[in-house]
Amino acid sequence: MNFLKLTLALILFCACATTSHKGGPKAFPACAMLQAVLNEVFHPVDDDLHLSRACVEERASIADKIWVDARIFDQDGKQLLPKECEFDGYQIRFGKAGEPQNPGDGVLIVSISAHGNSQSTFVAQTENQDWQHRPPNVYAPSHCGSVSGKITLGAEGIEVSIIPAPVSDLE
Repeated sequence: MNFLKLTLALILFCACATTSHKGGPKAFPACAMLQAVLNEVFHPVDDDLHLSRACVEERASIADKIWVDARIFDQDGKQLLPKECEFDGYQIRFGKAGEPQNPGDGVLIVSISAHGNSQSTFVAQTENQDWQHRPPNVYAPSHCGSVSGKITLGAEGIEVSIIPAPVSDLE
């Protein structure tokens, strides 16, 4: 039954991505996906697979909220623009406009790309708050690093796993 509800919610999300929705993560799948990703990208002990919460808070936090610019793309590369959501000390914004305006110098970018009905990939990294004004795919290097992974929508809910970065032969 949960799988049926999750599948129906995902279908409604994809069909209605530009309409207004209110509520927290349970009311809107985009927020639930982002919450699952954000719960996974930070680790209590700093390691090479996860982002350092202290580093991200230093770069992208104002008044105890981490500002997140989220970009969600469907299988055809079309950006979906759900309404913003807020939870667990994060202020989530969707779309290029980035409303409400971020009062700080930095932001955590989370980009999610769909690769099928139940599979997506993501990348999370900190960036300067004015990153949207640069050409596409041009980012400022971040001392906080980046994390990538995959999202699986299944009968048990949303599963997020971190994908280790490839090791270069030059290292």
